[in-house]
Amino acid sequence: MKHVLTFMMLALLGASGALAQIAVKIVPEKKTFLTGEANYMRLTVTNNSGTPVELKSREYSSWLDIHVEHTTGGAMLPQSRFAVFPPLNVPAGMSVSRKIDLRHFYNLSREGNYHVQAVVKMPNEKDMFASQKALFSIRTGTPMWSQTVSIPGSVKKCKFSVCTIPERGIQKLYIQTRDPETGVAYNAVCVGSWLGTTRPQCLIDGKANVHVFFPTTPTLCAYARINYRGMMEKLQYFKKVVGMPSMVFLPDGSVRVTGAEHYDPTVQPKAVPDASVVPGM
Repeated sequence: MKHVLTFMMLALLGASGALAQIAVKIVPEKKTFLTGEANYMRLTVTNNSGTPVELKSREYSSWLDIHVEHTTGGAMLPQSRFAVFPPLNVPAGMSVSRKIDLRHFYNLSREGNYHVQAVVKMPNEKDMFASQKALFSIRTGTPMWSQTVSIPGSVKKCKFSVCTIPERGIQKLYIQTRDPETGVAYNAVCVGSWLGTTRPQCLIDGKANVHVFFPTTPTLCAYARINYRGMMEKLQYFKKVVGMPSMVFLPDGSVRVTGAEHYDPTVQPKAVPDASVVPGM
């Protein structure tokens, strides 16, 4: 009954928002996220009134509440910590957007579908306006490789996992960093599109970094280095030269790509001059 009343209240808030010429919209950055990945949502507040609006949080009251609900069971998720968002100034007749990572406030380690809804509190702390409900999914992905490593200078360990999930018909390759004791992924990084013809090559160096090399197109490969914190330190592309390129360890413990030449996709190839153009003419 409590949840029914809550949703009735949010529906009324959405209706009052339209009448007051304040519109709130929240849109997931994409439809499907991998467990541990940043769950970015784009919040947009539109001020169609004739006066500017300054949204500001107080010590025990935030100007923005974000409600997340798992579609199985229909129960709202409890926030893992209180959210105090920075002030947001919305000029009259303008829209202002902000990107928010839901990982900071909710435990989204459970696979499934979720609804997210934003509620904006006005400065008088009486008027509140709700967005529509937006749908997104959390998936565990298809595992391809994993290894647990010791963190240098610590008794703790981390588990690297390489897995894929489809996005708009394209297989995306991810590197997850997990706590091996709890199994919870505390970060996940997408390193690019995976061609699927050859399994990724994975190496671990002495500094607890994982190096992953995989094909992205029939002629291009990608190389990524991720540290034990789950942060991507390097992402490079290589063009095949002869045979099958691969990674090798050098005597100093570093990793090098062989059988391919470095390729920068941001550099435009030089245009071939027209044969009819004669220099100096």
